[in-house]
Amino acid sequence: MAAQTTFSQAASTQVTEAFFDGIGDGAAALAQMEKVVKIDRDDVASLKKAAMHGITTLAAWDGVSDPSNTSVSSTYQQTVTYNMYVLNVRLPSHDAMDVPNLVSESARKLGFAVSNSVADLGWAQMVKCWTHDAADGKPPIDAAHPITGGTFDNKETTTLDAAGLADALARLRKFKDYDNSTYDAALGELAVVVPAELERTCQELILPAFSGTDLSSNFFAGYNMSCVSSGKLTDSNNWAIIPVNSTPVHLWLREAPSVTSYRDDA
Repeated sequence: MAAQTTFSQAASTQVTEAFFDGIGDGAAALAQMEKVVKIDRDDVASLKKAAMHGITTLAAWDGVSDPSNTSVSSTYQQTVTYNMYVLNVRLPSHDAMDVPNLVSESARKLGFAVSNSVADLGWAQMVKCWTHDAADGKPPIDAAHPITGGTFDNKETTTLDAAGLADALARLRKFKDYDNSTYDAALGELAVVVPAELERTCQELILPAFSGTDLSSNFFAGYNMSCVSSGKLTDSNNWAIIPVNSTPVHLWLREAPSVTSYRDDA
C-alpha cells in the first residue's frame, strides 16, 4: 500500500507522522481481529504452510532398539500468493492552501483506511470459515472433517445460549486432529466469535461471576474466554469458539504499509 513528496522535508515528515497516527487510530479494531486471525509477516515471494500431520502421539520404546521414524506429512500443505493494494489521494493545490491541515488530516485518514482495509481482509477470511472449503475439502468450521478412521465435527448449529456454549466447549475438550489424536483445545485463551447481533448474549453468558435466578457460580467464568465481535461478520446467527493460540485463520502481510507524498504540477 503506497501513497514521499517533493514537498519540504518538514512537510514530508508531517505527512508520514500523520499517516502512522491514522494507522494507530485503527489499532483497536486490528487488535480485536488478531485474537482470531493470525497475521504472518514473512517477506517471501509465496508463503508455504505445512499442516504438520504425522507428529502425533508418542510410541512406546524399550530404550534399546532404534526408535521408529515419522515425518511431517505434506497432506493439506498450502501455498499462498499475495495481492497488492494502493490508494492515491489527490488534493488540489488551492484546497491545500485554503483548508487548514488538509494535507496532514488526509494522510491521517489514509492511515486509518489502511487499518480498516486490513481488518476487512482479516474478517473476510473469518467469514469463510463457514462458507469456503479449506485444504481438507471442508470449511474450517464443519460437521464432517475427514480424519484418520472417520470424521470430526466442530460445527455448532444451535442458538448461542448456555446449553450451546457448553456443547461447544465439550467439543473443544475432545478435539481430534487429522491423525485422530484427541487433545484438549479448551485450556488456553478462547475467543467466542459472534456477529454484532449476538454480542450482548455472548457477554451476558461469559462475563458475570454468578448466573441464574439463584446467583449460582457461573460455569463459564472458569474459562479464559472473551467475546470477539465485529460488524464485518455477515451472518447474524453463526458463532464459534476459537482457541486464540491455534486459530485456523491466517492473514499474510508481506510488507508494512508506506506513504509517499508528492507535488503534481500538471
